[in-house]
Amino acid sequence: MGQQNSTNHSRDIEMVLERLERQRIQREIALYEAQQQRRRAYELAYEREKLQWTGATGAILTGLLIANAYKSKKTSFIIPIPPILAYLAYKANQCYGTSHATVATMATVIWQSKKDSLTPFLISPEAVTERTHQLAAIRKETDF
Repeated sequence: MGQQNSTNHSRDIEMVLERLERQRIQREIALYEAQQQRRRAYELAYEREKLQWTGATGAILTGLLIANAYKSKKTSFIIPIPPILAYLAYKANQCYGTSHATVATMATVIWQSKKDSLTPFLISPEAVTERTHQLAAIRKETDF
């Protein structure tokens, strides 16, 4: 009778430890995800701050190019304006648009479709010891 209580007690301890380990892993994952969200929010805020300066510079540059084209009567000064506006539109979409959601969706699709080729192969302990022996043999050969 005492042995059965001991077995039940050790089984209960194992179950409690397993549950605590699962909780620890879940909390660790939640903390990592919260850190990732905070990092992404910081990067987005940084890009939005840069957009203010980039937008102002792009607007001034576009205005100067248009004024110079009008004053000198040369339309070739207008050529750089479309790339400048395209870049500003891209940055605005990156900061305030749906760029992040699109990239996240595409990354999920790629990861799900090519999961096998994207996950690295696990190295077995036998492969590690074999590689250690190979390196030791190479070192012996190179040492005179």
